[in-house]
Amino acid sequence: MDLHEDDATNTVAAKLELPWLTSDDISIEIHQSCLTVSGEFDQTDGGWILR
Repeated sequence: MDLHEDDATNTVAAKLELPWLTSDDISIEIHQSCLTVSGEFDQTDGGWILR
């Protein structure tokens, strides 16, 4: 993950590589100055579920 914070503009930019995830699979939350990025992907492959 590449993370850049700019105090002058009060912004944070993050570049993440999240294989198999689309923007609909990703959740971005901010709570008490804590930035959380999470995602979930379900795939059934031969009786196995990858999560």
